[in-house]
Amino acid sequence: MLKSDDLISKIKTYNKFLNPETLNKAYDFALKAHKTQKKR
Repeated sequence: MLKSDDLISKIKTYNKFLNPETLNKAYDFALKAHKTQKKR
């Protein structure tokens, strides 16, 4: 799984207006929301 720091680094390459703090919050929220989901 991609870590939040790696994701921020990737997005910074094409989005100079990235707000890392906001993205980090969204990433953490998504992890919590999907924590119990499993792929078959």
